[in-house]
Amino acid sequence: MRVHGFLLGFLAAGLLVSTASAQLVISPIAVPPATKVEVGVATGCSAIDYSMYDGHSRTVYRGTLGASVATSVDDTSDIWGSLNILGLSDANTAQVDADLGYQLSIGGRWHVLQQGLGAVTLYGFGQYLFEKYSTAVGPRKMFLFEATGGVLGSYSFHPVLTGYLGAELVAYTDGEMSGVPDTDVERDGRVTVRGGAVYELSKYFLRAEIALGSERGILIGASRAF
Repeated sequence: MRVHGFLLGFLAAGLLVSTASAQLVISPIAVPPATKVEVGVATGCSAIDYSMYDGHSRTVYRGTLGASVATSVDDTSDIWGSLNILGLSDANTAQVDADLGYQLSIGGRWHVLQQGLGAVTLYGFGQYLFEKYSTAVGPRKMFLFEATGGVLGSYSFHPVLTGYLGAELVAYTDGEMSGVPDTDVERDGRVTVRGGAVYELSKYFLRAEIALGSERGILIGASRAF
């Protein structure tokens, strides 16, 4: 199983310290044809800007710990689901602190082109986020749904080492904050650039990823192919 058919992220979505987008637990790259099931874990941190109830932008810092499972549809695509536990968040103000939350995601990956040692993968996913906040005027809850799509190019520098770079667009973002007059919450920026690498050890994969733009964060993760 060669790494160039398995595009993974070196810098990914945050796991246990920040909620805003370092939340892509699974690699956005399609699995190799021989892989039927992929199970993985990841952890990281991130920062994301939101337009909140008072009309101003807030930067939310989060850390997460997540797990994912993917299963093949055919030789070039799969579907996956992931769960992130979110904690230790801060909304960039002394009056708003996040206590605990979670994020559920469902998506797919499509390996659309292989040319020599290079490859192109498309991916898309929907995610639902829930988080509780402690504020100066009492507890609040935030609910947010987003739909995202992206494209990544990868290159196998070595039989066990592959790098990748790509961009994703948040096509839809909508949420609400409970207990305040104006409940609308949405992401400020829509475009994130992701770059990273994956190292293969037999059927085990180690990855690291960095994200810049709408989401700023780093991630490390590991997965097992069956």
